[in-house]
Amino acid sequence: WHEVDVSASEISGGGFFELINRLFGESVEDVTYRQSDEAGARLDLPFNSQNVQFTYSEGPDRGIWAIEIDGKPYLDSDGVALTLDAYASTTRYGVLSEVLEVEEAGLHILSLINTSDSNADSTGTTISIAAFEVMPAARQQSLLGILGMIVALQIVGLLFAWLLGERMFSKFAE
Repeated sequence: WHEVDVSASEISGGGFFELINRLFGESVEDVTYRQSDEAGARLDLPFNSQNVQFTYSEGPDRGIWAIEIDGKPYLDSDGVALTLDAYASTTRYGVLSEVLEVEEAGLHILSLINTSDSNADSTGTTISIAAFEVMPAARQQSLLGILGMIVALQIVGLLFAWLLGERMFSKFAE
């Protein structure tokens, strides 16, 4: 793996587009990408959550990545191992992957692997990543549990009042 610094003008497209972005858009900053064109190159990224997404670049020399979570191929909705073809006819920075979800929140390892395969139109097998974002885990709804505890507490209170209420508080009522 090696690092490649990409300037803000390369990201925004330079010239007129850079001017428009500076005036009306978000400010674009220089970004460092980690790249590899070696077969089997692997980048392991630990995360503690249920959802993760990464930012990468596409281009004419980009290859195909394999994606694993916890050492197992990440499967798409059809049950097929997900791969990412990063080929594009022109270089594009700041491309977001789909959100990768695991069944349970906790400590996991996202692995991005250079398969050494490429699109037929690609001139190389480079994979390039800038960042990854760990997203909050899905919240677990416990409304029924909370309502159940409230009802149970009310029943205990009624039982207490029925069994001990007259003995303990009758002298105050007289």
